Amino acid sequence: MSFIKINQIGSIKTKEISLLLSFHLMILLVWFIKFLNENNFESLINFNFDNFYFKPYFSFKILNFLEEYISIEFIGLLSIVIIPFLTLILTYKVFDFFLTSKLSFLLSVITQTVYNDINLRVMFLDFESTSSLMGKSYPLIFNFPFPSISVMIFLILFNFLLEKREIRDSFLKTSILNIFCSLYFYINAIDSAFLISIWFVFLLFDLKKMSLLNKVFQTLITLSILLPGLYLGKVYELHEYSSLNFYNLLIYNILPLIFSLILFFTKRIDLREVWIKFKYIYIFFAVEIFINLLVFYKVLNLDLVKINRQILQFPIHMIYYLPLIYYLKRKPFKYSYGVESKSISINFSKASFFIFEKSKNFVFYFILILVYYFNFPKDIL
Repeated sequence: MSFIKINQIGSIKTKEISLLLSFHLMILLVWFIKFLNENNFESLINFNFDNFYFKPYFSFKILNFLEEYISIEFIGLLSIVIIPFLTLILTYKVFDFFLTSKLSFLLSVITQTVYNDINLRVMFLDFESTSSLMGKSYPLIFNFPFPSISVMIFLILFNFLLEKREIRDSFLKTSILNIFCSLYFYINAIDSAFLISIWFVFLLFDLKKMSLLNKVFQTLITLSILLPGLYLGKVYELHEYSSLNFYNLLIYNILPLIFSLILFFTKRIDLREVWIKFKYIYIFFAVEIFINLLVFYKVLNLDLVKINRQILQFPIHMIYYLPLIYYLKRKPFKYSYGVESKSISINFSKASFFIFEKSKNFVFYFILILVYYFNFPKDIL
């Protein structure tokens, strides 16, 4: 993937964010020391084929190679420090593409504030008991190779898609990116549904100068890579059908859509702007809802709990709120007619602008301090 400058993906715009990243790196190093003192790196390596519908061949090969040739301590360094830190930077770069604000960094850090045995919402609802449980657990992103490796590779490819200016409708560059996106199926098949979906949106709508014949050829490349895995790959059937998680549906699907509809009427949002700027995000919406429907109607037998603790947690569920914050922080405008001109709409716009733009420094550091408290390891001595 050398056709895109790697330093563009890894670059950080402000010194403030760079300092906060350094602090986050220090927290990860403390976690590594904690595991090193406890000699407990084996607990992070968890590769149970029964958790996946299609066998993730490449992930299995990566794990086998590392276990055979690399020490367990170095695997621990990868899973606790290097991969989570790179994942944070990549998540921030993705979020910053849609929402150029320090709040992008805050949301990126929140995605990593999920413990292996504790849900994020429980941390804030039951502070005292959560602190005790956190001393016996660790961040979910540390688990190796899932979600650590699969999420990091997903974010790398997603960043390449967002940097479409570097591709410039080049057939060779597009083909290379297509091959890597399609091969992700063999890293994590279900997560690849999100990546391949936005790949086709990218191919159809963003590569405007590419001929129809070349687009058909790119589609054939994708199918030639996916079909062997779909028809010849080993499939693991779960004995019990998973039930829908209505909490996740409400918080990550229904509420963002409802708020988007409210903003459409109160902020006079241009739907063309929504499509151009946020189409990938709403494609993610559609894919997740579609997967839930497949499980609900028992077309596919997937473990939704496992799916929700992989790429959906890092970073897709949080990305659903980026369009909302983008419009909430927009400066209010006094319209002369329509729903937007009503006093309730104007006051709502003023309040949201004050919270998400004027007071963003207070909101940013207040929440960030809480998040870093939860991220810092307990009982390190």
